[in-house]
Amino acid sequence: MTTRLGRYRWAIWSGWVVTALGCGLLVILDVDTKTPVWAVILAIFGIGHGMLLTSVNIGIQAVSHEEDAGRAAAMYAFMRTLGMSIGVAVGGTVFQNVMINKLDELGMPHSIAHNSEAYVKTLAVMDPKDPARIGAVQACKCPSLSSSTQNSSLACFG
Repeated sequence: MTTRLGRYRWAIWSGWVVTALGCGLLVILDVDTKTPVWAVILAIFGIGHGMLLTSVNIGIQAVSHEEDAGRAAAMYAFMRTLGMSIGVAVGGTVFQNVMINKLDELGMPHSIAHNSEAYVKTLAVMDPKDPARIGAVQACKCPSLSSSTQNSSLACFG
């Protein structure tokens, strides 16, 4: 549509609006949220991101000189990928370090934090009343998040 209309700003602004709406809807997620509800929320969030990321790339090429459009698009893609890589690495490191500190407080082994993705399968088969399971789930919780956000984040534990 952007190519046909010859305009791209509407897609950037619409992408921000849809992304903000989807992000706001994430607040209603909870352990008891039905599958169609969370699927629609994540679809809205994803559509907003898709509109935004694609239209910014088009916008960068549109404001560049014709001979620089390829380099501008490549720089945008590189910087976006670099930012995602750093964000994932920093987020994972912070999560792991906070979880190690919490596991120390609970007297549990650090190996849980070093391989937390694999430990999810172990948690899923453990009895919900098992103290080790309860401690591991508590170690994942962030005190600054609301209880509904934490519950929806930890819903995969069963």
